[in-house]
Amino acid sequence: MQQQKSVTGKVTDSTGSSLPGVSIVVKGTTTGTITDFDGNYTLGNVPANATLQFSFVGMKSQEVAVSGKTSINITLEDETIGLEEVVAVGYGTQKKSNVTGSISSVKTEDLANRSTTSAAAALQGKVSGVQIMNTSAAPGSNTTIRIRGFSSNGKSDPLYIVDGLKVPNIDYLDTDNIQNIEILKDAASAAIYGAEAGNGVVLVTTKAGKKGDGKIFVNTQNSFSSLAKKMDLLNAEEFIKYTSEAQPTRAGEFNTFYYNDPSSLVNNKLADTDWQNEIYDMGYRERYSVGFQGGTDKGSLFVSFNYLNHDGIITGSEDSYKRITGQFNGNYQIKDWFNIGVKNSIETSKTKKISESSVLTGSITSVVNLLDPLTPVEYSNGLTGASSSVQDAVKRGYSPIINPETGNYYGVSRWTPSTNPFASLKLTDAYTDAFQINGTIFTNLTPIKNLVITSRLGYSFNNMYNYSYQSPYWTNNQLYTNDLNLVVSQLGSRYYQLENFANYNIKLGKSDFVAMAGTSYIKSVANYMNTKTNQLSSMAENYRYLDYSTSTANDLISGTTTEKVQVAYYGRLAWNYADKYNLQFNFRADSYDAAYLDLQHNWGYFPSVSAGWTVTNERFMQNRNRNILSSLKVRASYGKNGSISNLGGYMYASNLNASGRDFYLNNKLYTGVFPSTYLANPKLRWEESKQVDAGIDLRLFKNKLTLTADYYNKNTDGLLVQSAANLTTGTSFVFQNVGVVNNHGVEFDVEWKDAIKKELKYGIKANLSTLSNNVDKYKGAGVRIDGSSIAHATTPITFFEEGYPIWYLRGYKVDHIDPINGNPVYKDLNSDGQITEADKSYMGSGIPDFTYGATISLEYKNFDLQVYGTGANGNKIFYGIARTNSDLQNRAQFMYDERWTAESPNSKRPSAFYSLDPNYLQSDAFIFSGSYFKIKQIQLGYNVSKSLLRSIFASEMRIYISMDDFFTFSKYPGTDPEVRPNSTTSMAIDLGGYPVAKSVMFGVNLTF
Repeated sequence: MQQQKSVTGKVTDSTGSSLPGVSIVVKGTTTGTITDFDGNYTLGNVPANATLQFSFVGMKSQEVAVSGKTSINITLEDETIGLEEVVAVGYGTQKKSNVTGSISSVKTEDLANRSTTSAAAALQGKVSGVQIMNTSAAPGSNTTIRIRGFSSNGKSDPLYIVDGLKVPNIDYLDTDNIQNIEILKDAASAAIYGAEAGNGVVLVTTKAGKKGDGKIFVNTQNSFSSLAKKMDLLNAEEFIKYTSEAQPTRAGEFNTFYYNDPSSLVNNKLADTDWQNEIYDMGYRERYSVGFQGGTDKGSLFVSFNYLNHDGIITGSEDSYKRITGQFNGNYQIKDWFNIGVKNSIETSKTKKISESSVLTGSITSVVNLLDPLTPVEYSNGLTGASSSVQDAVKRGYSPIINPETGNYYGVSRWTPSTNPFASLKLTDAYTDAFQINGTIFTNLTPIKNLVITSRLGYSFNNMYNYSYQSPYWTNNQLYTNDLNLVVSQLGSRYYQLENFANYNIKLGKSDFVAMAGTSYIKSVANYMNTKTNQLSSMAENYRYLDYSTSTANDLISGTTTEKVQVAYYGRLAWNYADKYNLQFNFRADSYDAAYLDLQHNWGYFPSVSAGWTVTNERFMQNRNRNILSSLKVRASYGKNGSISNLGGYMYASNLNASGRDFYLNNKLYTGVFPSTYLANPKLRWEESKQVDAGIDLRLFKNKLTLTADYYNKNTDGLLVQSAANLTTGTSFVFQNVGVVNNHGVEFDVEWKDAIKKELKYGIKANLSTLSNNVDKYKGAGVRIDGSSIAHATTPITFFEEGYPIWYLRGYKVDHIDPINGNPVYKDLNSDGQITEADKSYMGSGIPDFTYGATISLEYKNFDLQVYGTGANGNKIFYGIARTNSDLQNRAQFMYDERWTAESPNSKRPSAFYSLDPNYLQSDAFIFSGSYFKIKQIQLGYNVSKSLLRSIFASEMRIYISMDDFFTFSKYPGTDPEVRPNSTTSMAIDLGGYPVAKSVMFGVNLTF
């Protein structure tokens, strides 16, 4: 039995100052103590062969072997892991202390145990300058990332690189497989990716095996979700009162078809349907991961399998997403000078989605806010209990939708053309099956010291199968057909990416040089096929395939193949002098084939330069108070990038189009063609961005406080615009590079880590980003590009115009409500005595003035708590759910409560009659603040004691519970200020998207 003794000592920092509160623990046990105010400690019952672990926030942890000693004094060094850690920079890595651009890092611990199934969505609120656009909260929906604003009148999507492979998005990745994400925000950092980096770059590195004892991990999550917030809508009584005020003649219709119609009865009471309560149900999500991780001196291996099953909050299973993913990463050091590795992601998924973000009659998430409360969900007693319109449709040979569980017909509104959402769910059977393999195989050759030559083959194989079947239906007298509709499409694609590049490091005195040069060749091939039929030999479920199309059916078959090639040359030269001065140059030349650009104008050149100065490494700073100022670095950069996000196939050319007619001439069959309506523009090019960035990296109080601040100014010119062609050309349109968009702002990231005595550790991370967006140049003042409209209006409400933010809201300004008759009175801006288009003006922008996020972490003994929130401020939302073509759609509660009546002549909103004024629904009366703060997650965890885990051979086990998206602070009356349509032109309009759900999640992380 080992002899045990007391060990005493003192702990100081690098300046010799005493360190109070340092934790000293006997490794592998719970025996420990902390230093007193003078840095002294005494630890009893220490085995002679034990190892002591010394740790303190802001300092490097140390382990010291006791080796029989009774006195151990140590000096802890400042924690520099934040400066010495390696970050990905594109075709290489750099120490963070040498980075001269604006790069934000998100580590695996920042992504762990999130409730979201999207890797992109997990970034929300984690770093400055990055805005996550939730275009939908439906299961399996994609997430849009915006880096430093909106740079184009079209798409502003960043470039995604996963393990060196270019991919269209990162939603196929499971967050359990991600090691870190680097976001290249400034032009200098992103310039190495040239023509595709104009909107920033997202670099993802998946996990790898680690040297040492192998690990087996099992992670489980189960969550239950429900609608976070309901819209305040009118009930039956309020609906009838409001509608009767708007159209007094409706009173007779309500008397006949509601009060005295037996089909309006539900359980012997008149229908008063709350469609939100009916259609939204409890959602469920389960997620499981199992993996293996290990390595030796020669190689490493990481293998992970993940299963996800997500059923959304819409009743039934028509909004669901199932996914199985696998990650296989390995490398092996065959020789000291030769290494080979592979990284593969495999995914198969099935997605079922409902219609949303549309004011059309079939959009379920919109209809629940529009459909009148007088219509029952379903009638009683089969056909005999149905409304007269349903009975008449059956007599005429049509097919109203039946609830298969009860045999009753779904309710049909007599007042609106909107389809019963339950009927919509039963009407269509649609899903998407997808399979993809994304990966890289790479070799690293080191022929001489400090020279590494990398050859990397990237590949992506994708297959997407879309199926949609719709039976003959009748949902009302405006929407019906006796034909079925079966549509099947399939997209298969192959993508290859061959890259060869070399990195060479050389040290000359106090100077360190790193040079990189390389070349890339990319080829992609896509095959698309679409088929359609309107008749089958049987409508039975096992006959709903194209094989059973009849000879009299109207079949459609179409398809196409596209092929694109890209070539690039690139290089980087970095210089570091004495860890004080850093200078870096990047350059890339990109060329695309004729599918993108005319071959005489298909090269682009993208240079950048950046510099950094680590002030605290100067001699005159060596006597500073290190307890206050740990590190200070200033940096600046300038660069040029491109963007092909909006560059479509052959936009520069004038093509011949197939007419769809065949001609028989000279015993041969010829397909007719006709000239394109587009005029050729061989000088068309991609959009280009030039950006200036200046920043500081500051560490204070022994690295407890970290602050990063940046200012950026970015101009994007050559926007791709469809313009009217000169009439003398005989064409209608031409694509041109016209316009300049400016984005500028400041970004702050701050983090504080500390501990209170030994047992309580805490950390606070916060970020804030401002954004000013403006169209600096586009064909002069008053020339606009029309954007999106609301409801069934033909007049757009968003515009792209010089002098304003992109796709700003433009409409009439309500001056006041006439107290005499309740009529809205608009501002006559040009004083001509009339209200016309000329009186419309700027009403706001969907782009926030600033966004922010914060995470608070607490650890006490075996417990941990994390609270994470995010928000936006300054943006406007147009309540676009209301329809302009019907007085019988349901209304938001604020339209009722704030309306003018004879008893309330000084109300905020017009009378029910004048609320139907088309100008009113294009006015600022429907503009609301989009500012919000949302507590995204509150999570409590418990780490099971290792002594209890030995019996199951486990090393770690964490059990946790979290509340996600429970608390939102916003004045917006809609369901969710976060959700926006998947279109830049309509980002300021709420069209009734799938809302974010609140959920309770239970999880277990187990490691063997």
